[in-house]
Amino acid sequence: MSWSHHGGGAAATSEESNAGLLYVVDTETNAIVRKLEVPGPVHHVLVTSDGRYVVSTHPVGGGISVVDLDSGELVKTVATGPAPNYMVETDDGQSLLVSNSGNDTISEVDTGHWFVKRNLRVGGGPEHMVLAPDNERLYVNNVTSGQVVVVELSSGTVAATYEVGEEPHGVGLSEDGQVLYATSKGSNRVVRIDLASGTRQSAALAPAPYHLAVSPRNGQLLITSRTKSKLWVLDSESLKVIDEIPLEGIGHQISIKAY
Repeated sequence: MSWSHHGGGAAATSEESNAGLLYVVDTETNAIVRKLEVPGPVHHVLVTSDGRYVVSTHPVGGGISVVDLDSGELVKTVATGPAPNYMVETDDGQSLLVSNSGNDTISEVDTGHWFVKRNLRVGGGPEHMVLAPDNERLYVNNVTSGQVVVVELSSGTVAATYEVGEEPHGVGLSEDGQVLYATSKGSNRVVRIDLASGTRQSAALAPAPYHLAVSPRNGQLLITSRTKSKLWVLDSESLKVIDEIPLEGIGHQISIKAY
């Protein structure tokens, strides 16, 4: 099974009511096998690593919803903060980290009992995030500041910042966690930062580079455009475009299945 969004993302909003809808799609047949109602418009969806729950962020509602995948029932809503945007899960599955772009915080949510354990203030309108392989550092794009902010989770403090450019959006790490990648939608650039040395290189990429994913198979960068129906494939060392793949409609978030 996989999750689908009406229009190609990860979740969809019902136009008939104030509810949101999640679609469960059988990838063998491409048929919608279930529709799950959640409380309000959805921005981001995550299935927990144990396969038990699907969790959605609700920017208008100021929190997340948790649906049991076996029963299809809503089991919990958790208030995190204004305009929750994105989520990542720790490797042990015990915590979700939720970016609240409306009050510049990250909420750490306990997935065993579904409550907010703590809130971390990072500033600058946090949105997309990526977690380092050791689960110690969280890299967060901050739209207001045009930076990626590094949060040390053990202390809850900001350890470093990296300049990206106007309207940063996509963010990713190399498989070994040593190289940071980010897109600047407003400046039409993709940025590569060696975290050990701090060396920063960037390359022009237009128009409006948007979501970013790092291939676990060969390390190549996959980047969508916000304004053109295309997906770029980039070499992760040189940042040169290897290929451009036409899409039907504007590409959004990228999900990669590792083989």
